[in-house]
Amino acid sequence: MKQYLDFSDERNRVGCAYCGALATTDHIPARTFLDKPYPSNLHTLQACGECNNASSRDEEYVAFVLRYLRLIEEDKREELNEYISSERRKKNEDKLFELLSIDEFNKPYLHIDSSTISRVLKKYAEAHVYYELSERLPDMPLHIAYKFRNELNNAILERFEFVDECTLYPEIGSRLFQRIIESGNNEWVVVQPDRYRYLVIYDPGITVRIVINEMLYGEISWLS
Repeated sequence: MKQYLDFSDERNRVGCAYCGALATTDHIPARTFLDKPYPSNLHTLQACGECNNASSRDEEYVAFVLRYLRLIEEDKREELNEYISSERRKKNEDKLFELLSIDEFNKPYLHIDSSTISRVLKKYAEAHVYYELSERLPDMPLHIAYKFRNELNNAILERFEFVDECTLYPEIGSRLFQRIIESGNNEWVVVQPDRYRYLVIYDPGITVRIVINEMLYGEISWLS
């Protein structure tokens, strides 16, 4: 994952990426979605303690859901049961981690909390926009949508992965501008193969596509 310095207007890069308050360093994405050894050049940005800590529980829950779905997909029943038991013991006071039941075939079934997944995708989309464009987006997105891999047919997946030719360029000096100039077009940024990648589209509004663990596919959009 190539690193770019940010040469955009520095007046846009003061304080927390989410609310503008005084801030410390935050990693995007959280390491819970990555494998060790972690990327040495993991993206960082400024985030205040409140914005940073508020999402920790949500991120843990999404990681739990993705691990659960992966074990189901691979039919690893014994490992799945051990994982569920372990996580429920660690999170015994958290109702989100109690959204498990047994279906008619005596298999565990997880009731997905969509609002939690949407919050994580929104946070990461805002972070990627701030990192790539040096723009803070205080307004709610026009559109937040996600699907799991098994819900996508080939036509939808192909369209999601496709990168249109750039017709509108972002601010000169921004990281996204440098990526486009160097490669000749926009491109997916792979934070860690098979674990996390994203695409920021600036044409004419702002759209961010995120893929986590090649399992969760999200798209978040703002008007220009």
